Amino acid sequence: MSFEEERGKNWEDSKKKRIYLQICDYETKEFSGLTTYHGLVRIYNSNTWPSRIFWCVVVLSCLFLFMVHSGFLLLNYHSKPTLFQVNVIVPEEGIPFPDVTICNTSPVDPRKVAAWNMSDSVLKYVLKAYLEALDDDVPGLEKEHREFINYTKHYEKANQKPFSFLEFFRLAGNDCESLVEWCAFGGVPLQDCCNATQKILTDSGLCIRFTNTNRRQWFSGWAHGWQILLRAGVSFEDDNLLPDVFADEGVRVAVHENNEFPSMRAQSISVPPETALYAGMDVKNITLLARHDWGLCQPGWDPALHGDLIVPFEYSSRHCEANCLMKRYIEACGCVPLAYTLADQYAICTPLELAGACKESINNSATCACDVKCEQMEYELKTSYGNLGRGDRDHSSHKETDPLILVNVYMREISYERHEQQKQLQTADLLSNIAGSMGLFLGMSTVTLLEIFIYLFKSVWGTINSDRQKQFAEAMLLEENELLDEQQLIVVEDEPNEPFSTPQSPDLMVPTERRPSRRISIVPLSQLTLNPMQTGGPHRRSISMAAPMDVRRVSLAAPLERRRASHQESVITLGVPSTQHRNSFSSEDHIRLNLRGRRNSAVQKRLSIFDF
Repeated sequence: MSFEEERGKNWEDSKKKRIYLQICDYETKEFSGLTTYHGLVRIYNSNTWPSRIFWCVVVLSCLFLFMVHSGFLLLNYHSKPTLFQVNVIVPEEGIPFPDVTICNTSPVDPRKVAAWNMSDSVLKYVLKAYLEALDDDVPGLEKEHREFINYTKHYEKANQKPFSFLEFFRLAGNDCESLVEWCAFGGVPLQDCCNATQKILTDSGLCIRFTNTNRRQWFSGWAHGWQILLRAGVSFEDDNLLPDVFADEGVRVAVHENNEFPSMRAQSISVPPETALYAGMDVKNITLLARHDWGLCQPGWDPALHGDLIVPFEYSSRHCEANCLMKRYIEACGCVPLAYTLADQYAICTPLELAGACKESINNSATCACDVKCEQMEYELKTSYGNLGRGDRDHSSHKETDPLILVNVYMREISYERHEQQKQLQTADLLSNIAGSMGLFLGMSTVTLLEIFIYLFKSVWGTINSDRQKQFAEAMLLEENELLDEQQLIVVEDEPNEPFSTPQSPDLMVPTERRPSRRISIVPLSQLTLNPMQTGGPHRRSISMAAPMDVRRVSLAAPLERRRASHQESVITLGVPSTQHRNSFSSEDHIRLNLRGRRNSAVQKRLSIFDF
């Protein structure tokens, strides 16, 4: 490549770079003048570097604060905060009454056990089937187990069917007829209390359940709820027969939802004999958020999470735990403990099986993934006790023999609290907070973001698109020429008191005698034409114009230096000859125009036709 070619190539590269810079400068100036982004116009229009550095620091500091504040907002949103909205509701149709389950502390009735012809050692071994963990030594359990096997052989031979733990506790347990003496709801006695109950086998033996699907309490107070008079039952003569979990005397009372299987060991209250229980309820309707929606609750059974379902009930945390433990016992031992039996189709583990390798397998297993239910009714009991009065015995047919227990379950108020878990921060709230922070620190909005996008697009597009560069250069030259045609001026000065003959040109009439003054003519250059003067006269030039000139009178009293300074500040002198060079000014000479100042001003106003 020759020197001329390399020089031409370098000149072309330099020209392209200048166009790139001019495009970026033009777009930056336009953007800084239009946008609401704080500080950009200050940075662009700063005349000194300290001022520009100061405003850069201010803008960057505000940008840093905005990023920190937005980071905290995003972190708070990512933590998924929630809150509870509590409303107190007074229903006009009353409050539905929950189910009430009552069990005797003894899982069996001694009078019914006598019909099974069991020895004390066999009965003690059978009652241990309700225990979840056995601390007895294995040799002692093996001896009791051998006696139990002998008993089952005799039982099967006598009754033509195998011995069943479930059948034994259902038949030997305390049923409604042996437990309930009298009952009333809402102050109205029921003729047949057992007709309103169901028998269920729980972790505390056979229990009775007062179903209240269609019962509502309309007024507050113990007189408008359940009133149940119970018999405490007959205790065993040998207290060592019963395990420690059944050592108490009296009854256990649990209040729960209608579709829930009760856990008497977890949610019941004990009532000793010859005592009156007053259990006032506060009702709460709790709605929680699911795990996939910022919460921790489980809306229902999930086969992917809970596997096969053994428990035939709706989902709850207790049902989930029972289902999980039953499956683990079945996998490890092939049977389930009597305390966890919520289904009848599986074999019951003997105490020896519970104390052996089966116990170790269950203890080493992982925990169950059982979250709370999303929709649940919670009944909080406020209890008080009192001695049973003589008037309460008037409802009993066994006035002097069996110890009695009076249970009063009622609503403390005919209203309930609705607890609803909600998201503390919605997506719209997050966007509003970030937008407020953006406006506070940066002065930006969605329109500003659009302006930034347009600015970046136009700047990048102008540097990579040749048509855009060509249009920019043409528009710059076109507007520069228009500005020059409209704004360039010429100044003609006449020296004072210079006599000369009247020019023969009719275009400009000048008097032969002049007063001591100077006349200055200022006209647009595009409206002037130059004509040579006639020979023989003074060396002057006639000016033809298509429009009237602006004529100013300047006093000669001011010094010449001041007048010249004033002329330099107000107008631009374009090729006006001085007095000493006027004689050498010929008609063939051309006017030399000083275009440097006007060219700079025209370049600053270029490319207006490409604005959005």
